[in-house]
Amino acid sequence: MWVSLNLAWVGFGEGKFAKWRGWFVKISPDGKMEPFAGGLRSPAGYSFNDEGDLFYGENQGDWVGSGRVTHLAKGDFAGNPGGLKWAKEPNSPLKLSLEEIQDNGSPMFEAAKKNPKIKLPAVWFPHAIMGISTSDILQDTTKGKFSPFPGQYFVADQGQSKVMRMGLEKVNGVYQGFAINYREGFQSGILRERFGLDGSMFVGMTSRGWGSTGKDEFGLQRLFWNGNMPFEIDMIKAKSDGFEFSFTQPVDVNSVKKAASYAIRSYIYKYQHQYGSPIIELKDLKIKGVEVSADHKKVRISIDGIRQYFIHEFTLKGVLNEKGEPLLHETAYYTLNEIPAGPALVAAAPQDEIKTTVSARVVKNSLGYELGITGLLKKHTCSACHAKDSKLIGPAFTEIAKRNYSNQKILELVYKPNPQNWPDFATEMAPMSHVPKADVLKIAGWINSLRETEGLKNRD
Repeated sequence: MWVSLNLAWVGFGEGKFAKWRGWFVKISPDGKMEPFAGGLRSPAGYSFNDEGDLFYGENQGDWVGSGRVTHLAKGDFAGNPGGLKWAKEPNSPLKLSLEEIQDNGSPMFEAAKKNPKIKLPAVWFPHAIMGISTSDILQDTTKGKFSPFPGQYFVADQGQSKVMRMGLEKVNGVYQGFAINYREGFQSGILRERFGLDGSMFVGMTSRGWGSTGKDEFGLQRLFWNGNMPFEIDMIKAKSDGFEFSFTQPVDVNSVKKAASYAIRSYIYKYQHQYGSPIIELKDLKIKGVEVSADHKKVRISIDGIRQYFIHEFTLKGVLNEKGEPLLHETAYYTLNEIPAGPALVAAAPQDEIKTTVSARVVKNSLGYELGITGLLKKHTCSACHAKDSKLIGPAFTEIAKRNYSNQKILELVYKPNPQNWPDFATEMAPMSHVPKADVLKIAGWINSLRETEGLKNRD
């Protein structure tokens, strides 16, 4: 039997008062307990793949800038030092002390360069964009019964009540890969996934004590594939100077050769004792070349400035299939732990971005505020945790409006949240300092307009 043991909440003892808290342990049939790996914070699910390798899902918090999935081998340290007191035990496979862990807010990979015992995630799940409470992991071993992506992984999220897809590859012996959305809208927060005898997936859910976008306190739902092949990103593989995308259907060649079809950027998170992290070291990237395979189902792109260890975000909004249809899910996130060797791409540069003028109709309410604010809320993932009139992971926007914060104060709290302001919410908000100031102030103005609207409603 394998057991993952959570730490206590940061500041409340962590792993000091109960042996092997923050560790993954193995228990033999005769009851003997063997510590396997340390550095866990809040593991909410684990799984062995078809090669016998162990992966676990981690939740954002102290020392964990964002949700992630990590491959664990015996003696690995996954990053959170709360349970390192037990590394001194004679049977510990890991010898490491708290004093050896740097705490200066630099990325995790910088700490790993100085201390190779730190195990980097195989895949990062950007916080609030790709979930907020990473939970169970299940590899599709149904041989085509459950999905058109056999061998890939389905990662659940409790807070956003959804299932995401993860594709892995090994480069230089190290696991890495991409994350992409798969199915949203479940009735409660997903904690467990299991395949039925027919190859469908059953998900067990709860939001009791820990909020979720699904409103029910608990639930059990079945997810199955209808057999139709969607137009999706099938796989992403790293190349020496960029990436290769495989698609489930042939692409329209003209669409993939346009630079305007892609938006690419890279970023990472802080490694620190504070709760969570904003996105840091954000950089927009440009395509240098594009090559399409003979069957039109693979597209290789070379990129100016790929960065090892960073998350590379791809939005393929302009990529179409041969019928002119867009991707079902257009955005994916690849964690580039290793850059493979190999020849650089020799191909024509993409066509220049076509500059277009879009005439947007702006609708305003009687108070003069734009109702089109919904686009900003979705773009910056605000709507993943907040709704206008109801409680989700965080308070409703109408409740925030009642606090009478100025627009500037809302900006300050978005960039540097104060969890003490909302003690009834278990999930702390992560700093969102990467969101442009102008956008935050626009959202803040809309929030404060809700207070005025409520006043008019009550007066009527």
